[in-house]
Amino acid sequence: MTSNWSDLPNDLLDELSKHFTIMNDLVRFGAVCVNWHSYFTLNRNRPLPCKRPRQPPVLMISGQKLQSRYYHLYSSDGVVETHNIPMTVPHHKFLYASTHGWLVIGDFHDLSVHLLNPFLSVNNRIDLPLLTAMDNCYLVDFYPMKRSYVHAYISKAALSVNPTYTSNYVLMIIYGFGSQLAFFRPGDNAWTPIGKKGAFFDIVYFKDEFYAVTQDGEVFACDIHHPHPKLRRVAPPSPKDRTTDIYLVESLGELLQVKRLFHFSAEPQLTTVRFKVFKLVLDPPIRHVKYKVGKGKYKQKLIKPTQNMYWVEMKTLHGQAVFVGENSTFSLSSSHFPGCKANCIYFTDDSQGHLFGDPPLDLGMFNVEEMTLEEHPVMNLSKGMFPRHIWVEPTLLGATIN
Repeated sequence: MTSNWSDLPNDLLDELSKHFTIMNDLVRFGAVCVNWHSYFTLNRNRPLPCKRPRQPPVLMISGQKLQSRYYHLYSSDGVVETHNIPMTVPHHKFLYASTHGWLVIGDFHDLSVHLLNPFLSVNNRIDLPLLTAMDNCYLVDFYPMKRSYVHAYISKAALSVNPTYTSNYVLMIIYGFGSQLAFFRPGDNAWTPIGKKGAFFDIVYFKDEFYAVTQDGEVFACDIHHPHPKLRRVAPPSPKDRTTDIYLVESLGELLQVKRLFHFSAEPQLTTVRFKVFKLVLDPPIRHVKYKVGKGKYKQKLIKPTQNMYWVEMKTLHGQAVFVGENSTFSLSSSHFPGCKANCIYFTDDSQGHLFGDPPLDLGMFNVEEMTLEEHPVMNLSKGMFPRHIWVEPTLLGATIN
């Protein structure tokens, strides 16, 4: 047996690679030496076991020409690391959203849209129906007028599962100026709108259904497996606050609503001042109250659940870290990734100010338990850079190492 670790046989390297659970470990593996880098390059598209924890996201920041820069914010030892990984997204195209490591990319010239996974070198693109392929789409009416209308046409996207591992997936989007819902299944030639309800702000796949939240905090669910999917209301609006952004996120098996509160000033840009987190109780108890109506006579009155029975404000995330922005909102355990701060919400600037030339400045961290805003060195370094930053989850099938 060789005594030189750089000459380990491929079958042993195969066995080693099966035990990686963190994207940064995979990157380090390929950077150990020339032989290990060659092995990694030859096998980077070999599927690894997909039963692994969700990965800490990377913050995608624009690079030069046809490249974008990825800042890895977290590693298993808690050290901030930066990796420059090329990604072929031409600057004449624009980025709508990210979900499960896939970017939703649009083209202004022909109104085409597709999914792109920047961590894969093969099978990394999925073409989607044209933006105009909507039953109630009126984008064509605005298309000749302003480029910004097209840029804002898809505001959020969420996948049911990662297409890297299965073809049995569904992509749900919030689209149009009415912020309505539509979905796509592999093989569809057009988007399928769901109902006429609008004003949605975020969507998430939770317990085999898509959940969507409106601007006022009202929550609807959609069973996408039904032959004719429809929306059903599952919760009333959450407690009112001043104008906010609202996100839905699955955390520790529960559905949370995260409300982002802003400070308004004479400046055109919004500034985040704090977050509020509410847990959704999907089936609050219905009470029966017995009351007297006469001598020896009683009646029962049905007491329906009140608003505060559906929404319970939380003062902790129980050790989770939550990532919000133009990405599909998600959480992960800080105990799995010590570099992620427990009970913190990491946020990027997802306002519409960029459509009018305002630089993305509203990004940072919020500690839910301490109710304090915190700064992150990489986030500070990239403030004001165009295009806007977006969280992307790494796909553990390999990536190019520079």
